[in-house]
Amino acid sequence: MNLSDAIPDHATMCYEVTEYAKRPNGSLKPADLAREDACTLGQWLTKDGATHEALPAYASLNAAHAKFHRASADTVQQADDKALPEGWQDEKAKLKASLGDLCGAIMKMDFTIG
Repeated sequence: MNLSDAIPDHATMCYEVTEYAKRPNGSLKPADLAREDACTLGQWLTKDGATHEALPAYASLNAAHAKFHRASADTVQQADDKALPEGWQDEKAKLKASLGDLCGAIMKMDFTIG
């Protein structure tokens, strides 16, 4: 897997979650978004990438990936529950920060394993 391919995949997911939160319609499911192993990066982390689990960069990537999926699922759940505050700036900031952290962790892992 080319790790850098995971960046646009997760950026797209972030965009879809942000758009969904504006007009929730049931098309996104929190349980699906919470599944870290459902995306290509998650599959890599649990299979081929697991050979690198002793590396600190792997632990950072795994944690950042989990955080991003949790933030995505939480945002959709709040949107479905009509629990997002007006403007929902804090939630958008958390989601975008988790994407930024994930991108940084992907790049660090990619650099580490060459």
